[in-house]
Amino acid sequence: MERPVSLSLAPTDFSAPTVNTEGIKNLLSSSIRSAKRHGIWFTLARQERMMLDLCARLKLKFRSVELMRALASVLSKLEGARTSLEARLARGVMLAWAYSECAIRWGNPSAKSWRNDLDYIRFLGDFWSRWP
Repeated sequence: MERPVSLSLAPTDFSAPTVNTEGIKNLLSSSIRSAKRHGIWFTLARQERMMLDLCARLKLKFRSVELMRALASVLSKLEGARTSLEARLARGVMLAWAYSECAIRWGNPSAKSWRNDLDYIRFLGDFWSRWP
């Protein structure tokens, strides 16, 4: 005769979810550093910057769903700004190479330096990103 197997679970408290606080703080710190390096930190509103900065520095336990939603919203804004910046730079590089090739064919040998001129690349990317 087989004995029934009893599976007992230890009592758990589902009202207090486990959150990796250090992981969240590391993510916030790296996002802030990256945003400052790429020059997109000041595209955020002052309140958003302060919220990220305080959450990264203070000893917090991230229990509030509203706080987590707000942080996710701000981080998604940063990601959108970063991809926009990368797209503008990629377009600027492509245009700088094309204009450089054309100018070299027309007899301007110094136009080869346009390909590595970061200010020129940024200008082209910003200027032509306004047009579809």
